[in-house]
Amino acid sequence: MSDTKENHLAQELSNNSAAGPPGEKAPKKRGGIAGHCKRFWWVHLIILVVCKRTHNAHSVYVAYPKIAQDAVNKSRLNLTYQSIKNPTSDSFDINVTTKIINHAMYHPKIYSFNADLYLDGSDTPFTTLPIPAVKANNGALEHISTHSIINNSVAFTEYVTAVVKQENVTIHLKGKTHLRQGALPKIKVNYKQTLTFAGFNGLEGLTVTNISLLSGTQADGANMAGTVNIPNPTVLIQELGNLTMQLSLPASVANSSSDVDIGTSTVNNTVLYPGTNSFPLRSTVNTLYLLGLIQENTTLIQDLPMLISGKNVTRNGEEIPWLSDALGNNTVEVHLNLTSAF
Repeated sequence: MSDTKENHLAQELSNNSAAGPPGEKAPKKRGGIAGHCKRFWWVHLIILVVCKRTHNAHSVYVAYPKIAQDAVNKSRLNLTYQSIKNPTSDSFDINVTTKIINHAMYHPKIYSFNADLYLDGSDTPFTTLPIPAVKANNGALEHISTHSIINNSVAFTEYVTAVVKQENVTIHLKGKTHLRQGALPKIKVNYKQTLTFAGFNGLEGLTVTNISLLSGTQADGANMAGTVNIPNPTVLIQELGNLTMQLSLPASVANSSSDVDIGTSTVNNTVLYPGTNSFPLRSTVNTLYLLGLIQENTTLIQDLPMLISGKNVTRNGEEIPWLSDALGNNTVEVHLNLTSAF
């Protein structure tokens, strides 16, 4: 009992001591919130900065996928080089170089993927190419070198026909890949690019010169020779192999209701490089028929209209249908000077 009283007394003494001498007012406490802010302003500043940065980071992560997709969509590709060699009926070797045009402020890394290639206006891919990883800087070059299998011969023939006949060709590259900008995470994007490049424009400008008659019996049956000059206004290198062309006279020249076939010409080991390509030409033609027309109209000896179209293309004894059909769908008219032959 005495212990309890002593404790109570001690507590009262302590309270009185804290209150100060009798008659003296207790000191005022510093203003609550204001005082707290003055003493701990730096803590609030840190919290504000952290919250602001967290909000900004959240905004960046939310907007990042759309920004990344927009960057891919706005970039462009220019074809600077393409080589197709070793063609077979269902495959070819291809080397391609494209230049990236990217004026955006973002230059992400695009990871490797497979892209399907479509001719403009077609829903069927004509081939698939492996696209290497690249940092999408403006002016960066992409190099592709692969052996490609033709999975859809109809779509591929349509593409090659467009390249042969059209002045410009437009194709679309489509695929799914990943992209990373700086230290941000890798994300998925849809890769869609449109690429327009020069085609062979129907082989416009093709000429045949240095025409001469061959005497005696030739092993290949040829009775006429000359030089064929084939223009290539593109950045493409195309191996054709052995090209056989159909020769016809326009109906108006042959005095007929339709064009008249008069023979064939052959060019061996044909590879078309950018610029003008000249090859020896060997032909088997109906010379008696030609001579009869020239006797009827002597002006034809200096200016004989001739229609040339592809008949077939072979390499190593194998026909290449997609080249035969593409060239067979194209006809070019040339004017022959036969004064050196007759």
